[in-house]
Amino acid sequence: MKLAPIALTLCLGAISVTNTMATTITQTLKFETVVPPDDFTLKPTTPWPAAGAATPFNYDKVTDTFTAYTNELTIQSASHNVAAKLQAVATLKAGKQTIPVEVKLGGTTLTPTAVKVHDKGPAEGKYPLNIVPTGKGHPAGTYTGDVVLIFDGA
Repeated sequence: MKLAPIALTLCLGAISVTNTMATTITQTLKFETVVPPDDFTLKPTTPWPAAGAATPFNYDKVTDTFTAYTNELTIQSASHNVAAKLQAVATLKAGKQTIPVEVKLGGTTLTPTAVKVHDKGPAEGKYPLNIVPTGKGHPAGTYTGDVVLIFDGA
């Protein structure tokens, strides 16, 4: 059977329409996760104060004492004992005047020398953290300072 030239053109046109490829859409999504090493975890019961925010130690003039900052830390370490220390001796300063600050974790006084505070094993340990200015008879002033706690798998 012989097709007329017009019929052949229409057939070819229909073929080219049916062979048109669909547009491809590509979407790239980025993901990230952090898998911590099997060292140890440390979680405060109450969130840490905001970065840069000063936590007040209220002073009772009648008893010449300060309120304490308290929290509870949950520590877990399957493969290492956990040691804690202070970066430096904790003090509050106002000019040349200083007030010593006592830092205790689980009843252990922390200093710049590391001390074991948690034994390795599967169990979590809960340790009260108590930070309080000490001493009596401090001159008036606005005292400031930092307490830097350092925890390490020992």
